Amino acid sequence: MNTKKFYMNSAALLACAGLMLGASAARAAEVAETAVADTGRIEEVQVFARKRSENVQQVPVTVLTSQQMARQNLVSFTNFQFKFPAFSVYLTNPKQLNLGIRGIRGIGNNGFNTDGIDGSVGVFVDGVYTGRPGMVSGDFNDIEQVDLLRGPQGTLFGKNTTAGAVIINTRKPSFTPELNLEASGGSYAYQQYKFSASGPVIADKVAVRLSGYYSNMAGTYPNIYPGGADANARQG
Repeated sequence: MNTKKFYMNSAALLACAGLMLGASAARAAEVAETAVADTGRIEEVQVFARKRSENVQQVPVTVLTSQQMARQNLVSFTNFQFKFPAFSVYLTNPKQLNLGIRGIRGIGNNGFNTDGIDGSVGVFVDGVYTGRPGMVSGDFNDIEQVDLLRGPQGTLFGKNTTAGAVIINTRKPSFTPELNLEASGGSYAYQQYKFSASGPVIADKVAVRLSGYYSNMAGTYPNIYPGGADANARQG
C-alpha cells in the first residue's frame, strides 16, 4: 500500500512540474514575441512646427535634428538645400540670400536683384521673423532643430510665407552642466571656432546658455594692389 501511494504522489508531482514548465515556456515565448514586436515598431514622432503637437507623418514638414547636422556638418542654408527636398538657395553675397521651394505653384523669388523684394519663404529663429534672409546667411551654431514647412503658411506665420517657412530652433538652457568646444581649419587659411556652455544659475529654477562663433577665410580672388586684401574674404 505504501509503495502504491509513493508512486501516486510521484506521478502527481511530475504532472505539476510538467504543467509549470509548460506555462513557463509559453510565458517565455510570449515575452520573446512581444520583444520582437516592440523592436520592429516605429516610434511616433511629434513635431511642433505649426505651433501644436502633430504627428510628423501628417504634416508637410522636413526635419533636421542637431545629431544629423553635427554628423553631416550641416552649418548653413547652402548645406540645408541638399537635405531639404525641392529647396533651393542662391547666395551671391552676405546680404543677398534667396530661398525658394520648387513645386509650390512656381512661387519663389530666386534671383540676383531682389534686395528690395519680400521673400516668399519666411525664416523664423526661435519664433522671431527675420525680415531679410540675408540676416541668416552665415553659419549656424548651437542649433537644436531646423524644420521646413512647404506650402502657404500665412494663417500661422503671417505674410511672406506663400511658398513655405523655415523654423530654426536653438538649444535651450540646461540644468545639467555642458561645455562644447570645436575648432576646424582648411584651405585659404580657413579657421573656425565654436563654443557653447550651459548650466544652472539657481538650482532647478534658472539656467543659462552661452554660445559663440568665429570664422575667418582668405579671399579666393587675388588683389594685385600691393598690401590689399584678397577679394571674397570672409570673417565673422
